[in-house]
Amino acid sequence: VIQEESDIPEQSLQEELKKERNSQDIPSANREPTPASQQKEAVDHADSISRKKKIIAKLGGIIRWQEEKNESAIDVASAKDQIEDLLDIDITDDAYVPQEAALKAEVAYENTDNLKDHVKELLIHLKIEHIRSRYLEAMQALQEREKIGDKEKQDELLKRCQQLSRKLEEKKELLQSY
Repeated sequence: VIQEESDIPEQSLQEELKKERNSQDIPSANREPTPASQQKEAVDHADSISRKKKIIAKLGGIIRWQEEKNESAIDVASAKDQIEDLLDIDITDDAYVPQEAALKAEVAYENTDNLKDHVKELLIHLKIEHIRSRYLEAMQALQEREKIGDKEKQDELLKRCQQLSRKLEEKKELLQSY
C-alpha cells in the first residue's frame, strides 16, 4: 500500500525501516525487546519531553515579559498562535509557564538585540521536539503492531514514521540555516 501511494519500491521501504530500527535499537517482531532497547526508548522519549518543557518555559517567559512591555520586540500574537496551533495550549497559562518565567526572560534577554531571531529559533526547536515525540510514539506503536502481526496497521504506521522523519529533517535543515 505504501509503495503504491509513494512510488517508493517496497524493498527500499523495508530497508529504511530496518535501518531505523538498527539506528534506534528498536527490536523487530522476531525478537523480544531487550531491557537496553526499552530503556533507551523510554530515555529518548523522556528527554524529548524534558527539552520540550524547557523550551515552552523559555518561550512562555519571553512572551509574558514582552506582553508586559509597551513596545514588544517580537510579534507576541504570532508566537502565541504558533504555539497554540502546535500544542493546543495557552502558553501564558500558569500550568505551563510559571509567573517568574517572565522575570527570568527579562534578565536573560533584556539587552539582546536579536530577540526576534531567538524566538524564531526556539519555535523551531519546539517544533522539532514535538515532531520527535510523535515520531517516537509512532515507532513504539509500529513495534507493538509487529509483535501481533497486524500488517495493515504496520504499513500505516510505517508511512506515518516516514512522514514524521521527513518533517523532522526539514525542521533540522531550517534550524541549520540560522
